[in-house]
Amino acid sequence: MIPLILFYFVVAATLVLIVADASKYYLAKRSLQSAADGAALASAQTVSSKGVYGGAGNGVLLLEGNVCQAVADYGTANDLVDRFDQLTMVGYPGDAAGTCVANDRTKVTVVAHDKVKLPLVSILGVLDQRFADGVNLTVTAHAQLRCATC
Repeated sequence: MIPLILFYFVVAATLVLIVADASKYYLAKRSLQSAADGAALASAQTVSSKGVYGGAGNGVLLLEGNVCQAVADYGTANDLVDRFDQLTMVGYPGDAAGTCVANDRTKVTVVAHDKVKLPLVSILGVLDQRFADGVNLTVTAHAQLRCATC
């Protein structure tokens, strides 16, 4: 009877760790996605007055300004570095990575990376160094401002 009880205890403990890992991963990814969405929206708020007052084609407002600076300002204002372990967040206008200035662009893209440490994966990290630092998370957010009255 004792071996059977020990076997079921090990199975139950493993299931609890798997559920804990899945929950922590889901919550970390949701939190990172929320931060990326907020950064994308904040950086898209740099709408040009030409786009607002001069009319926008097809109801889409044109953006101008430094998207990278807007993303960094959002991160500083919301203490994102304190909320995440190894956060890196990059913003760029449109779909062209590598540039920061959104001259006459219509949307902003933000890509955020972080690592999350999971209980079961941390245990496996003792055995395999690939899991020692945690699991990588990457999310992408897009923001585009539209004007219904343009």
